[in-house]
Amino acid sequence: MTARLVAVFALAVVALTGCTFRGLASLPLPGSPPVGDHSYVVTAEFANALTLTPDETVRYRGVVVGRVESIARDGWNARVTLRLNAADQVPANVFAHIGQSSLLGEKFVALEALSAPSGQLGAGATIGLANTSSGHEVEQVLGSLSLLLNGGGLSQVSSITKELRQALGDDGAARTFMAQLDQFVTTLNHSRGQIIDTMQHLNGLTKLVNAESGDVASAIDQLSRATQVLAEQKTAIVAMLGHLDRFSQEATRTVRQSGSAIVADLAALRPVLTQLASTGNDLPRAIEPILSFPFPDVVLTAVVGDFVNLDVLLDLSPLIIAGQLAGQRTILTGPISGLTGLLTPPPSTTGKRPNPAPLPGDLSSLLPGLGALLGGGS
Repeated sequence: MTARLVAVFALAVVALTGCTFRGLASLPLPGSPPVGDHSYVVTAEFANALTLTPDETVRYRGVVVGRVESIARDGWNARVTLRLNAADQVPANVFAHIGQSSLLGEKFVALEALSAPSGQLGAGATIGLANTSSGHEVEQVLGSLSLLLNGGGLSQVSSITKELRQALGDDGAARTFMAQLDQFVTTLNHSRGQIIDTMQHLNGLTKLVNAESGDVASAIDQLSRATQVLAEQKTAIVAMLGHLDRFSQEATRTVRQSGSAIVADLAALRPVLTQLASTGNDLPRAIEPILSFPFPDVVLTAVVGDFVNLDVLLDLSPLIIAGQLAGQRTILTGPISGLTGLLTPPPSTTGKRPNPAPLPGDLSSLLPGLGALLGGGS
């Protein structure tokens, strides 16, 4: 009797709907979420929609705004058609994921705004894979837990904890190392700008060396030849260094032995050097006539070309000549250019020229004739 009622009910539903019967899954379930008289369809692409079924609810911020219309395969992805109520405004920038009300509860499609809601999700819109995600299935969680408990190495946690306790024992070495490592990492973090600049400069240097690779190779070849020459002269260089070492030893021994004498000589020279320093500019002026003897520097003003201009006045009077013959010194008077006053005798205290000494008696007769001969006066 019951079977007949079910068959009659199915035939009645098929007749009323006018659709082809595709099994009980095609029949609308009681309690499906209403979408109102005005609804529209959008599409969401999911990488996995294993346990999601049609007529599941679509929620926006926890409020039911529609239901799952259909689920179809699109390549390796699932294409889920969502029918939304037009009265519930859903923003365009939404993220869709498959959630579950409880551990064994029903599945649903949750819509969440990525940021501040903007725009409105219109009819025919598509939510791509970049904005969808599939929730973790209970089967996956239980499988992962089983793997962890059975073959995930959970039994080694005790050994790991024991080894860590021994490594971080009471000696404090590991703690000190960790503190130093923390300080090192902190300092390295503070210097990251300088490190980046150094690496950039090193990159520039590497590019420059790479651009000048020919010159660098040539320099390396020349350096190799220079090294070969030094290797050939190794014996002579070693001998030279040996002689230099012996010379240094002798010089050191000489300085040590004569150190007191050198200090005494320097101490003895100190007064002389002090007096020379105190003379100042007087010493060069005193030495100047010695360097230009017998003529002083003023003679240079009288030198013109290869001759010297002199203006000399000679007194050749008989008395003067007679005095010279008698052993008196010659008296020259008159200006001499550049040597004025050098050959002139110093004036006497009376302002008169000194008289010559009297001549001997046997020379008195010669004075008139000598004066006439020389053109002088008596």
